[in-house]
Amino acid sequence: MKLLYILLIAIYFTFVQSQPSNLYLYYSTDPGESYDYTSTIISLSDGTEVNGTLVPGISSQHLELLDFLQVNSNNNFEFLVEINGALNIVTTTPGGQFVSKSKYVFQNRLPDTYFPPSRQFDSKRNSYYLISTNGDLYIYNFTNSLESVVNTTNEHGNIYSTPVGCFDGQNKYYILYTQYNSFLYYDFTTYTNSVPITLTGDIIQYPGQYLMSTDNQVYVISYGHTYMYILLVDTQEGTTKLVYSIPLGLQISTAYWTLNQYFVLITQQYGSNYISTLDLNSFSLVSKTEIQSKLFDFSYYGAGVF
Repeated sequence: MKLLYILLIAIYFTFVQSQPSNLYLYYSTDPGESYDYTSTIISLSDGTEVNGTLVPGISSQHLELLDFLQVNSNNNFEFLVEINGALNIVTTTPGGQFVSKSKYVFQNRLPDTYFPPSRQFDSKRNSYYLISTNGDLYIYNFTNSLESVVNTTNEHGNIYSTPVGCFDGQNKYYILYTQYNSFLYYDFTTYTNSVPITLTGDIIQYPGQYLMSTDNQVYVISYGHTYMYILLVDTQEGTTKLVYSIPLGLQISTAYWTLNQYFVLITQQYGSNYISTLDLNSFSLVSKTEIQSKLFDFSYYGAGVF
């Protein structure tokens, strides 16, 4: 009986821990002029600023912050940074103190333009991925200090059909050519592209569309008339299903983050900013609160939830 009680407590603790409690935002103290960064931490429960601090683990080494990658198994934060044209992963404590850094990957071929939500980190392979607007998948491997480029262009791959992508957390990077709803993936186990299929089902065709993956599911994020629409993708059948829509108050925004089955996003209403948390297992709104911090704006260099 005692063992069962302990087991139930452990399960409950794991469940509670899986839901993020704070949003971490990273700003430059002097954009374009220095590499000094500060963090602003906003509580997801009441929208208040928990605290803000300098990030010496990045600033002291004169690194340019490009992206917040993940919270690792040690509860430390990992960032993508750049110095003199080379990419690097820097690990800091949640308070911003330096812990470690990876090998450098030198960018031999700079990507064309791309959409920030298509940038994805693969912790298992210690690699960073992004799909450029011309259909090239860039792969930066920090274990082998290697950059590689794979072309994924299909018959619709041109300037009129911009690709967006996401990594599924396992072995595939999914790609959507938005104008034609042409859907395919690159497989990191076979090193091949799949045959493209056309997505069908609940298609919400607006100019702003992205792919997102979390908790072993793939979604299309679509925007229209200041609403955000979340569509669940059946990657085997190539169908989509509208599972949630939310008033955004913005035309298009990439101010959203995921952790496990939770989806966190920022919306606007009557001139105020709100932060909401959705549970993608039940497709329900967990919380919505007004952001109280006067320091918040959308010019952050990296952000994540934990």
